[in-house]
Amino acid sequence: MMITDRNDIYLYFEWIKQTKPTSILDFGIFLQRIGAVSRQVMNCEIAKDIVLEGISMNEDVQPVYTRIYDKITNIKSIHTLDTKIYDLIYFLDMYSEYDNAMMISKEALWGWLLNHGKMIVADTNDSDFINFITSHVSCQAINLEGRQYALIQGKAAQGNLCDEIKGTQNSLCAKEKTTPNKFYIKENTENLKTKITEQADIRLYIAAHKKFTIPDGIDLKDGMYIPLHVGRQGKPSLGFIGDDTGEHISIKNDTYCELTGMYWIWKNIQCDVVGLCHYRRYFLDNEKILNKHDVCKLMNQYDIIIGNSSMSKHKNMSEYYADKHHWEDMVVCKEVIRQRYPEYIQAFELCMNSNFMNIANMMICRKNVFDAYCQWLFDILSEVEKRIDVSNYDTYQKRVYGFLGERLLRVWLVNNTFNIKELVINFCDI
Repeated sequence: MMITDRNDIYLYFEWIKQTKPTSILDFGIFLQRIGAVSRQVMNCEIAKDIVLEGISMNEDVQPVYTRIYDKITNIKSIHTLDTKIYDLIYFLDMYSEYDNAMMISKEALWGWLLNHGKMIVADTNDSDFINFITSHVSCQAINLEGRQYALIQGKAAQGNLCDEIKGTQNSLCAKEKTTPNKFYIKENTENLKTKITEQADIRLYIAAHKKFTIPDGIDLKDGMYIPLHVGRQGKPSLGFIGDDTGEHISIKNDTYCELTGMYWIWKNIQCDVVGLCHYRRYFLDNEKILNKHDVCKLMNQYDIIIGNSSMSKHKNMSEYYADKHHWEDMVVCKEVIRQRYPEYIQAFELCMNSNFMNIANMMICRKNVFDAYCQWLFDILSEVEKRIDVSNYDTYQKRVYGFLGERLLRVWLVNNTFNIKELVINFCDI
């Protein structure tokens, strides 16, 4: 069952904030089920010094989550964690997946949770669960805007195991399938190859289609921020560089939006680090627009900077797109991915069934990472372009490839092993 409820997300991060754990076990890897792409969601973050482990209910885990979690263990191999104690265990909305994924009794599983968690946060949609828990330990009910949860103090909080359910380990092992153990361990090798210094060639292009005022905090003299006239072909000059030189698709700006600028950067620019922002939208860190020192620091810790995850009022991205745009275009896009990049279909479906997106096609990364993304993105969009007819679309809906690009960035991130930093994007009303 896909979780998209705002309250579950709030609860997940709120208890981390309040309890200040040093170790967390995420039973069912909640961040994957809600479609997160980093340890940050909607301005909430799990600090890097907190050990975050997960238990997967499925054999397959999208690559990005092996970066987010320090370790992911398949449910069949849960007994390998029997020596560990966690400050906080999450067990949210797992009952709908229980019977298909687990080969152990619920009683044995609940006993394991009590033994290995100092504090456990769970939903309360299973009366048997509450009856069992309250008969062994104290259980505090939490009502959060109509949703029911339980805050449970585990036996691990007293520093000893619960004798009456000490047979849990044997129960777990006895009912385990005979298939080989499968672990998903965070990679030891990093994508970060070269240290980025302030002497590096760093270029953040500001996509604009009209003249604009450079906001406070940006100094064009240091050469990092560069205004870029997108859709310049056939238009009067704005006094700065345009996306209509070299190899370009500038004429397609009415359907590709700022992606014509991204295409131009991909095909014509060589530098160490590159990024795209908008004349009204910029990345913020500590409530200020990024400067060169900030970018260097972040690029030595992360592979990609993207805008903070945002959520619509719709159930998921599929419903949102169907409501706001032409759903058949997304169907075509999915078919193109299925045919050309079938390894991305699972990530595509996860992203469309979640309720998160990253707006504006904005990102900052090393140029080789940027190039790899553009190669994938524009190969898909160029094929979609051959299969749909936008001639009868109004001006807004003609921006279809820009809309699709905003969704596809997240698909690409989910299916790759990048360290991702999400930053707030400000909006300048110019």
